[in-house]
Amino acid sequence: MALAEDGPLWVGTYKGLARVDKNGNWQTYTEANTNGGLPDNTVFALTFAPDDTLWAGTMGGLARVDKNGNWQTYNTAGTNRGLPSDWVKTVAYGSDGSLWAGTVAGLARLDKDGHWQTYRKVSTNGGLPNDSVGALVLGADDSLWAGTKGGLARLDKDGHWQSYNRDNTNGGLPGDIVNALVRAPDGSLWAGTYGGLANLVRPLGRNLRIVEVIGNVGEVTAREQTVAVVAFDGSYVTEPGMFHYIWQNTERGLLGDRIGPEIKTMSAVYRVTFDHDGTYQLRVVAVDRYGNRSEPKDINFKVTLPKPKTFWDTLVAAWPIIVATITGLLALGFTVLLSLAHCSARAFTILSDVAWARWLTWPFFFLRHAPAVQRWVLEPWFQSVRRSTTTDIPFLDPPVSMIAGSPSEGVALLRRLRDSHRLWLHGRSGMGKSSVFAAWERAYLVAEDVPNLKAAAHQYGFVLIAIPLRHYAALPVPDANRPESWILEIVRRQLEQHGFATRDLGLVDAMLRAGHMALALDGTNEVDRDLALAAFASQFPQVRLLITSQAIPRSLAGDERWELWELPEDISGLRGGLLALWLGAEKGAILSMRPCRAIA
Repeated sequence: MALAEDGPLWVGTYKGLARVDKNGNWQTYTEANTNGGLPDNTVFALTFAPDDTLWAGTMGGLARVDKNGNWQTYNTAGTNRGLPSDWVKTVAYGSDGSLWAGTVAGLARLDKDGHWQTYRKVSTNGGLPNDSVGALVLGADDSLWAGTKGGLARLDKDGHWQSYNRDNTNGGLPGDIVNALVRAPDGSLWAGTYGGLANLVRPLGRNLRIVEVIGNVGEVTAREQTVAVVAFDGSYVTEPGMFHYIWQNTERGLLGDRIGPEIKTMSAVYRVTFDHDGTYQLRVVAVDRYGNRSEPKDINFKVTLPKPKTFWDTLVAAWPIIVATITGLLALGFTVLLSLAHCSARAFTILSDVAWARWLTWPFFFLRHAPAVQRWVLEPWFQSVRRSTTTDIPFLDPPVSMIAGSPSEGVALLRRLRDSHRLWLHGRSGMGKSSVFAAWERAYLVAEDVPNLKAAAHQYGFVLIAIPLRHYAALPVPDANRPESWILEIVRRQLEQHGFATRDLGLVDAMLRAGHMALALDGTNEVDRDLALAAFASQFPQVRLLITSQAIPRSLAGDERWELWELPEDISGLRGGLLALWLGAEKGAILSMRPCRAIA
């Protein structure tokens, strides 16, 4: 609604514009009866200019009707987007003769000379917090207040923006969607939001203060110190960037103070210099754009400047550099040896020396615990084993099965080991345990699709070390108090046999605990080391174990961590495979179909 000075009341509705004079006579204006002078029947906002011209914001643009009844329409197209949207939600008339229009796509200003200017969130650097403007009101100081869907904005007569929302007013503005504004007779501002009603009152008297000091203050040792302050205007008239500052440094002394000159800056950051040891006080005052001053803020310093360095001080200061240089050279040597270890067993022998652990803890840590580094240095060992593994002797990969399960090839246990970390293959003497073991070696070490250790580890999910235990039957337990040390020693010797030479059982221990190793142990019944095996399985749960044996230890009974697999009970289970191996697939298949005859 808008009340004219001569008495009529104008009312905007969703079905047009209505006017009622002081005698109660009504007159209605619509898009039809004004020939489009009213661009849309939905009228959101009304305001009067000093010359009694009525401005109306509608859903179809902006309308102007003078006191003689002449209509004029403004829309986005006709103003070359000076009016950013035809949906005009609010209008206000400024004391300088300009018209302000708030739309759903930005704020527009039409000056008295007919020039348009558009304001959006982007063009005001967030001064207008949201492009949808739903309320406008002029302040007593000719500033413009705008209610948006992102908070409240204030534009002063000098063109400076300041925005307010629920967060930066500590809830003083109860909601960020501001849809109504009105200025009270006392100069305060009332704001209606979706979160409630707010009243902004400008405090009386001085309300400027410095609220925060940033920088190294108190006891300092540098000749120069940089400090910054944050000034605040409780009336929200002056933004932080609009202040200027007056700085004054004073040296305090027993015989009197030595006061320095006043330094004026536009920046809130200041660099203060101290001539010598002593106590100093840096005083700063913030001045707003109206010349009002804040209370002085005193920043105190106790300065102790560094003394000239002696030779001993220089030596002590250089010591970390010397240590860092030596450490860097050792690290470089370690890196070079690590690179060479991929193709040279001799390089690894040097690399695995425990002396590295005393000087370079972290590089040696990677050697002990990083699977990728371990695969890198184990590559020469892998290639050596690959070259020594026999491939030209035919053998049978016997079928294996779990109890009451369907049979599969023995090499399938390698793939099974990825998910089940404990596999025990049981079979009677002569039923092919060693053949299965040989099948594991060939599949992992010499298959065409695994030319290197990286490929093998990627395919199977682990690094396999295959150990025929019969070769170590006479080896005593190195540490009687640690039965599992026997397994560690045979692993070390098996690696050493193919060039991976190390005397450090701790390195072997750490590599196994890294969780990417698997041990295939053939013939546990031949070495009588059940205690060592049980202790190792308990102490190294992360190591995968694939074991062949003629017997099943009692300790495995009911142990759900172990999967038990069986070879065929007798030679009849191997008959088809053996015939195919000896006679060829076709003849072997024919002969295996004939019934067996007992020999009299």
